[in-house]
Amino acid sequence: MTALSSSSIITIKNVATELLGIEHPIVCGGMTATGSAELCAAVANAGCLGMLTCLHCRTPERLREEIARTRTLTSRPFGVNLTILGEKRGEPEFPAEFAAVIAEAGIRVVETCGASLPLMTQLHETLRAGGVEVIISKCVHVRQAVKAQDVLGADMISLMGWDSGGLPGEADTGMFVQLALARKSLRVPFLASGGVATGGQLLAALAMGAAGVQIGTAFNTTAECSVWPASFKARMLEAGTRDTVIIMKPFRASSRVLKNKDAAEILRIQAEKGSELTFKDIAPLAQFERLREGIAAADPDRGVWNCGQSVCLLDEVLSCEQFVQRLLSEARDSLQAVAPMFQPARL
Repeated sequence: MTALSSSSIITIKNVATELLGIEHPIVCGGMTATGSAELCAAVANAGCLGMLTCLHCRTPERLREEIARTRTLTSRPFGVNLTILGEKRGEPEFPAEFAAVIAEAGIRVVETCGASLPLMTQLHETLRAGGVEVIISKCVHVRQAVKAQDVLGADMISLMGWDSGGLPGEADTGMFVQLALARKSLRVPFLASGGVATGGQLLAALAMGAAGVQIGTAFNTTAECSVWPASFKARMLEAGTRDTVIIMKPFRASSRVLKNKDAAEILRIQAEKGSELTFKDIAPLAQFERLREGIAAADPDRGVWNCGQSVCLLDEVLSCEQFVQRLLSEARDSLQAVAPMFQPARL
């Protein structure tokens, strides 16, 4: 991709850019496998909100190191995703150690996800006491988002749709409807989280009331996503509309992943076992350690990995800067295409 001139992009200033201290209303997804310092800093340097993930770091000590390393790679704002998933992070369930590191490091923006309301209330209170100024609550349906707004006091909502990679919840509601519901129900700003890989989608999300978008899958194909081997990125660039699947729905833990051999085997076992299915039946394939083995071996069929439906829209490996500039250029083109359709009302 050739460099774009400044005249070919669009400037967007709104509540998201002001609240998060960023140039463009684009937030990197909090991704368990790939949320490294390199990717976080590259997204931040592109004018968006980079995101380190506690689950990627795995231990509080490593999180402390990654925060420090990120600050050597960028002087721009970035956040930390704190998702509570005990089976991946380890005991205790309440992540007091991670919250303490976040406070000590002076992190201003934190995204939270993955716990019951009482536990999330405790977490938000701990983060506020530690000096966190902006908390983004990741939610899978609008009813949950309203509770995050009214009970947790979240400053922003990251609202996932069924087309999202990772854990889209059990609402099975696409982003188009999610955004319309959110506009009717929420007072705090919200992000469209999932399914976005083009500037036209960015513009559409803004038109539907979103303050911005959160993007994971597309950033995983960028040059600075150092965790993903080239073989993983190649598989993503080859993917079509039917190359992601939902696994683990019988456990009410739905996860959208790339359709590889392990994902296909999990679906086969789920169908074969039916009502007798237990997590032990698929655990060897679903455990995060198996994905780590796949990454080390550059084998995209070993382990299941989160991937949204937007993967079918990706066609080349770009730098984060190039990808963001392309989004903004496409958003400008989309705005210019629709603007002539709207005529001033005659009084």
